[in-house]
Amino acid sequence: MQVARALWDSWEDDAVIRSVATSRYLDRERLHYIDFTGESYAVKGPAIVPRPPQGQVVVLGRPDSVPAALLDVALVTGRDLATVGGAAASAGTPMVLAEVEVALDTPDATGAERVADLERHASWTDHGRLRLTGSAEQLVLLLAELSTVVDGVRLHPLVIDEDLPVLSQRVLPALGERRLVTRRLPGTSLRTTLGLERPANRFAAAAVQEEAR
Repeated sequence: MQVARALWDSWEDDAVIRSVATSRYLDRERLHYIDFTGESYAVKGPAIVPRPPQGQVVVLGRPDSVPAALLDVALVTGRDLATVGGAAASAGTPMVLAEVEVALDTPDATGAERVADLERHASWTDHGRLRLTGSAEQLVLLLAELSTVVDGVRLHPLVIDEDLPVLSQRVLPALGERRLVTRRLPGTSLRTTLGLERPANRFAAAAVQEEAR
């Protein structure tokens, strides 16, 4: 992640000038080496393509696996609300999503029956995530509680073809009625859709600081 983030910044935003008058496509002063040396490889840089439109591609990950400084969105786990809340409070990232596994009641079977049927063939692997087995109404109540400690959730359905209709037909409308979810218009990028700021280029920012001195 250190290498990827450095490479995304290795072109400043105005590095491409496309000057017909001077026949120059790039301003070489705005391209930078990253000079990364790791245990098993080294990267000189710069990247072979300009900086992404988002500045930095949105990075999601678990804060216990990736340093918070390298994440935009922390994916936090915990088997209960208190544990999730504690993980969210200490994440140190611009946005936090809780990982939630669900096995919902469907017209054909309860969530518990569906889990039992699955476990006749294979166990439902425990990833240490918050888990709900039950009705759409129970999930709505859980998500309402989670909304007080996290910015959102990433749902992991037991069987997507069975749980998704319940989520779309019963859970989302109920969340809308409680004003816990809104149908935001998509932005021009994932970053703007999530409401995350576009990061400044590290090399451009360093040059500005140097000039200020």
